Amino acid sequence: MAALTRVIAAREPWRPLSDEKLLRRYVRERALPTWAMGQLTDGLLRLFAQPAPAVRELRNRGLGLVNRATP
Repeated sequence: MAALTRVIAAREPWRPLSDEKLLRRYVRERALPTWAMGQLTDGLLRLFAQPAPAVRELRNRGLGLVNRATP
């Protein structure tokens, strides 16, 4: 939401909200965070798909640490 707010606030006054150039600015600003989230979710999928007992144990211990962490 912050990226969209920044793009809209920085737009030229004559440019409508539906302008393609304005929308491309928003896409560019969101590209890295979107890619990073995709990488994270792909990594989690791979981690949870591992059947090896050692990987499962390490994963479970890591999740236990995360559960005990304060917000």
